[in-house]
Amino acid sequence: MNSFFLSCGGETFFMPEKPPENVGRVVFRNRGFYRVICANETIATSIKGAMLHRADASIDLPVVGDWVKISKVDAGGAVIYDICKRRNTISRVAFGRTSEEIPIAANADYLLICMSLNKDFKMSRLERFLFSFSLQGAQSVLILTKADLYNNPKDVAEVVRIAYPSLAVHCTSMFEGYEDVLQYFSSGKTSVLAGSSGVGKSTLVNKIAGREAMRTSCVSLHSGKGRHTTTSSEIIFLGDGFGCVVDTPGVQETTAFLPELNQEVFHDIEQLSHKCKYRNCTHTFEDGCLILECLQNGQISKQHYESYKKLIGEAEFMKGRLDYTSNRNRRLKIFEREEKRRNSRR
Repeated sequence: MNSFFLSCGGETFFMPEKPPENVGRVVFRNRGFYRVICANETIATSIKGAMLHRADASIDLPVVGDWVKISKVDAGGAVIYDICKRRNTISRVAFGRTSEEIPIAANADYLLICMSLNKDFKMSRLERFLFSFSLQGAQSVLILTKADLYNNPKDVAEVVRIAYPSLAVHCTSMFEGYEDVLQYFSSGKTSVLAGSSGVGKSTLVNKIAGREAMRTSCVSLHSGKGRHTTTSSEIIFLGDGFGCVVDTPGVQETTAFLPELNQEVFHDIEQLSHKCKYRNCTHTFEDGCLILECLQNGQISKQHYESYKKLIGEAEFMKGRLDYTSNRNRRLKIFEREEKRRNSRR
């Protein structure tokens, strides 16, 4: 097995069994083109027609980080015909007349949320990231970048730790702090970088790799922000002894759509909600609402409460839209198949 395959988790993902011979991991995706790393080679592939026909939505197609089953074809290439069961998925929402979940990456061990301390950091923004990008089986980590451009970075980190005791928080700059985050780049592990454009994701990876693994851009003197550098999702191999990183295009704004996975961000409010007088309490005007009582006496901050109401409302709304789109696509698929069957009988 080559070192890239092992660094990508080729052994750990399938333990205690050995990885099948016809399985590889998607390390690059661009439209219908995929690059898959296998035990002994890297293959350029596309999706088999039957798999495309079965897919009801984008979530049913391979993304960067997926372990896929491939088969060789006569022309010397290969096609992807199935996806191994995912541990988790990080997605965004595509807006339009209908909404659709667009997966960005899959099978991550760590979700590294990068926020710069010069102008990008806000507690409400952090709550949105944590709420929107919660991953089952993955540890969320906050990396506060550009600490050298802020007077008291440790004070900000302490405020976050108090608000979210289970969240690992690290401060980094161009000159220090990288030793603390090395633990998230160990061999066989996959980290996903998330954060706005220009917060220093590329600089962080280059420091860890000891080379220019990712292209960087200068910080704007006008806005204090970096420029958008990453344009597509791909897995980056950091070198022998390290794991790999899924670099995603900068996320300017996130939308929550998986409320059943993300309640941990508002665990304090969720625990109080079970003690409200009414089961269907909306926590807005009802007598006997424990959350409103805690809001009045200062146990819950107004900003935290407003974030809760806003994000929960968005999540419920988006879930309804996604369910509608999914059912609509499924009905269209059934109609097309029936129409094709009727035409073949004529």
